[in-house]
Amino acid sequence: MLHSYTRLIVDLNQVQRNLGIIRKHVGKRLLFVIKANAYGIGAVGLLPVLNEMPDVFAGVAVVDEALELRQADYLGDILVMGYTPPDQYRLALRHFLSLGIYRTENVDLLEDAAAELGTVAKVHIKLDTGMHRIGATAESLPTFMERVAGNPHLAVEGIFSHLAGETESGEPIIPMQVETFRQLSRQIEERLGIFPLKHLASSTGALGYPESRFDMVRVGILPLGYHPTGFKGPRIDVKPVFKLLTEVVDVRRLPAGTGVSYGHSYRTKQPITLVTIPVGYADGIPYQFYPAGRVLFRGKPREIAGVVNMDYMMVNVEDEPNVRVGEEVVIIGRQGDAEITLDDFAEAASTVNYDVICGLGRRVRRDYIPLGHD
Repeated sequence: MLHSYTRLIVDLNQVQRNLGIIRKHVGKRLLFVIKANAYGIGAVGLLPVLNEMPDVFAGVAVVDEALELRQADYLGDILVMGYTPPDQYRLALRHFLSLGIYRTENVDLLEDAAAELGTVAKVHIKLDTGMHRIGATAESLPTFMERVAGNPHLAVEGIFSHLAGETESGEPIIPMQVETFRQLSRQIEERLGIFPLKHLASSTGALGYPESRFDMVRVGILPLGYHPTGFKGPRIDVKPVFKLLTEVVDVRRLPAGTGVSYGHSYRTKQPITLVTIPVGYADGIPYQFYPAGRVLFRGKPREIAGVVNMDYMMVNVEDEPNVRVGEEVVIIGRQGDAEITLDDFAEAASTVNYDVICGLGRRVRRDYIPLGHD
């Protein structure tokens, strides 16, 4: 067990409630995106929720992430949404993973792997509808489908693409992507003579673009209680599922004019009580969190005193009396009547909410409030 002063406390009950709220809102099957260690929350820690919701797909980016779930005895549906190298096909098939495919030259290699194992590979055809990252294009799709159609060792389980999101200029990227996805999906369906599971909508699509919700909706940040950074459309009543906290490990009284942290980047303007907390950029606190960032101590926002260190931050708690080592400091979450949200933190660090939680380091201990223990 990791013994750390800094903890991320995740409420599995709220994760489950959020998924229920989202499912009711979209009226479709869900794929819970838990790639990148569930955006830093801890993918394996979320499995009790997925085990209670067997109709929810799990989505990861690479095979290694899926294997971590299988090694934790998760038996549900898992889609590897990103690129899978051919030398991992056999490994993926042995663990009953669904694979995103889009490269024509790899179709025969996947077929060979499935034939060798005496199985059928479940695949989701990835389309490039405007993100221009990965996926079969309108130009490459006919040749790609010639390799896929009628292949006895491939079962096309789904068709999917990825939304590029909204632009500052208001360019209608998403409606154009929806139309492209609809046209390319129709070509696939006509060629195969079947109607695979279609999914295009992300959290953004789930919220603001009902036309992007086909048979399944993929959500990652939304079940964690946050909306995509910069999203200006309608919101739903999901609530944050986690709290990031630490504790005081040092207390000292400083006179006015004292320099603090590297380069004396902070200087006291009057006598203050300074506390040190054991969390820094090695734990995922962005270096640029200073000077705008705040943390909560005794229910009040407190300014960071100097640039973020690798392992520590110093905090000005002003004239608070009798400050003790071991007192709680909240970095993200509520303390008393005050709250610092993930979005507040991200804004102070000049980044997006995804970036903050994905960056939480392995020294941050993940603790989970079990289902049924609100």
